[in-house]
Parts: sequence; structure tokens; C-alpha cells
Amino acid sequence: MSAELNLDRAKELGVWLHDRTNGLALPKDDRARIGAAALYLAQEHHDAIIVLIGARLYGSAFALARLLLETYVRGVWLLNFASDIQLQNYMKGECPKFYMLLEAIGNSPETGGEWLKGIKEKNWDQFNELTHGGAAQVVRRITEEGIESAYPEEEQSRLLEFSGEVAIRVAAELFAIAGNELLLEELCRYDTWYS
Repeated sequence: MSAELNLDRAKELGVWLHDRTNGLALPKDDRARIGAAALYLAQEHHDAIIVLIGARLYGSAFALARLLLETYVRGVWLLNFASDIQLQNYMKGECPKFYMLLEAIGNSPETGGEWLKGIKEKNWDQFNELTHGGAAQVVRRITEEGIESAYPEEEQSRLLEFSGEVAIRVAAELFAIAGNELLLEELCRYDTWYS
């Protein structure tokens, strides 16, 4: 699928998600509020990737891939796996290392851990390069004509697909904590885009 078509789909998904998550009634306990806040931040990273690709600011869009994944993982961990003490410590700025969060989530399909493990194994080194201005970013700026942004459309499409997949998982978590089965069912329509 072309990057342009993927961008249109991503915009449609983003609008659909915001229409259903803005003002979503969530539980008032600390765990739900803190976890949801992290997930809403992940949703914002998804939005930023869409905006940046639309503006042809590809390097910055790709730099957000790792942040999107990490924020989603933190949200899932906070909601479902952090102890009460870890939740309090998180709010003081203390968070376990990323690999520890993944270990806590586990590898089962039910927790999403199986998907997370696959994403990390396939992409982590590249995500680090893209986030920290490594060779993966620099190489995509050197062309025969000079120094310019030269991110292949296929890579743009993959980034949009990845961010859409994470955004759907974010929405599923938010709808689940809101106890809204109807929205979870509606979300399945978009889930098929990225399977």
C-alpha cells in the first residue's frame, strides 16, 4: 500500500480514535488515571507521527517510533502489572527499565506480550538509531544530489502501519478500562487494517 493511502488511513483512524476517547468516562482511581494518561500520551505520539509524515518531516516522525512503543508499554504496565508501590514510585519519576516492563507483561498473547516481544526483537536496534540520530537517520539524508530527506515510501508506510497498530492497542486498553464493550467491538473494524 502506498504511503499516501496509509497516511489517509492513519488520519481516518486518528479522527475515529479521538472522537471516541476524548471525554471517555474512566474510573477515578489512581491506577486507571495514571495508566490512561500514559496511553493518551502514546496516542499523541501516534498523532504526531501522522502530522510529521504529512509535513514531510520524516526524520522526526521516525524518531517517535521508539517513544510510541515505550509509552504504550508503560501505560499497559501501569494499568495491569505495576504494584501499588511501583505506581507511587513511577509518579515520583522512578520507572523500571524497559526490559523489566516487558518481563512483567510477559510473552502471552492475552497480555499483548507476544506482539511486544516480536516488535522489540525485530526493531529495537533500528528504533534506537532513529531516535538518537544514528546512522539510520543520516543514511536517509544522503542522496546523489546532496543532503535531503530521502525516506523510501515503503518505510513511511511501515511506520504508519506500526503506529496505527499501536494506536489500536492503546484504544483497546482505554476502552477496556472504561468497560465499553461496544467501542471494543467497533475497534475491530480498524484492527483488520494492520493484521
